[in-house]
Amino acid sequence: MYVKQCKTLNNIMIKTHISFLRMCGMCVAKLFTPKRLIAIFVICALVLGSGLVFYKLVLEQSVERLKIEHVLSVARFPERQNFPLPQNFQFKAEQEQKEKLIQKDETSSKTESLTQEHEDEFMLRMERRMKKRRKLLKEKCEELGLPDKTEKRVRFVLSRPYNLTYCFVPKAGCTNWKKVILLLNNYVSSYEELAKFHHDYIHGIVAKQYRTDTVGFPKNTDHHLKMIVVRDPYDRLLSSYNDKLGPHSDGSRPQYHTTSEKIHNNYQSPTAIKQLALATFEEFINYLTQGKNSINTGTVNNHWTTYNSICQPCALKYDVISHLETIDEDARYVMKLINAPKRISFPTGYGKSGSSSTSLEKILKTYKHLESSLIEKLYETYRSDFELFGYNGSLPIS
Repeated sequence: MYVKQCKTLNNIMIKTHISFLRMCGMCVAKLFTPKRLIAIFVICALVLGSGLVFYKLVLEQSVERLKIEHVLSVARFPERQNFPLPQNFQFKAEQEQKEKLIQKDETSSKTESLTQEHEDEFMLRMERRMKKRRKLLKEKCEELGLPDKTEKRVRFVLSRPYNLTYCFVPKAGCTNWKKVILLLNNYVSSYEELAKFHHDYIHGIVAKQYRTDTVGFPKNTDHHLKMIVVRDPYDRLLSSYNDKLGPHSDGSRPQYHTTSEKIHNNYQSPTAIKQLALATFEEFINYLTQGKNSINTGTVNNHWTTYNSICQPCALKYDVISHLETIDEDARYVMKLINAPKRISFPTGYGKSGSSSTSLEKILKTYKHLESSLIEKLYETYRSDFELFGYNGSLPIS
């Protein structure tokens, strides 16, 4: 009986629910006609579509921002360059930027790259460059059989306040480095003051106060940074001739006009400049290749003496081997090593990139008038200068 009553009550409740749902359906049908339902559907679709477009734009901007922040992070903190990103974020632009920061050409001297390079990364790259140059020098010294000990006196310029010992090679940026020495030693406080000094005065005051001639490195310089600066031998010899021996465009006599006249008298060539009786470049080269640097001129001149004779690089171990062709970067590296004040930097005067003032075009134009046999003799005369410091001894001239 109880069960039957429960079933009856359950049937009543089901019928009541069905009736209620029917009433709700009738109300919905009256309130939401087909036109109203279509309108509601269209509005919902538009709202949903707009939301999806907005979400897509926000997502794209977030991804782009993440790319930029990651690239900047790599530039500022090289140790993060291998920090893993989600696979979907390995973008081509990011990879190209990382390659520019990491894989730099060692021989490049363009200052544009310096502005994009982290200081620590620059110093590591420069140390690799110096290590490579020192390794080449050591190998070539052994290969050429040059002595690793010397009793010859070498001229150095010192900056004791900044622990720098510099073997200066004439016609390889030595005037500008001597200006730096004067600033480091507080002889002057700015380049504006230096501009008032004559070229010869700068050399004179440095020789008088800061130069020392010793066998081996000077005393009390074990903790100093030892530096030598070299230059392409073909370039250096042409610069020496133009500056010290050859005719000047203003008609003035060159500094070593007496030496030039003596060379001319001993090695006259058909193209000699009879008016001034000065040596031609060809006569100068003949003079050098015949081993008469001191004969008939009275002195050995360091403006065209070999690097090995001037600085003894096979016997003395230099920390920094700088090339004039990369002087901007090399000088910046030295300044960092000795903790020089930021106001002191290597002065300009060798082109924007720091390269020598003699262009390849001028070099080829001058040397092409020489016989190939004479150029070969010149190379053999200065073979150590070429090989010890990695310079190419061949000239692209026909």
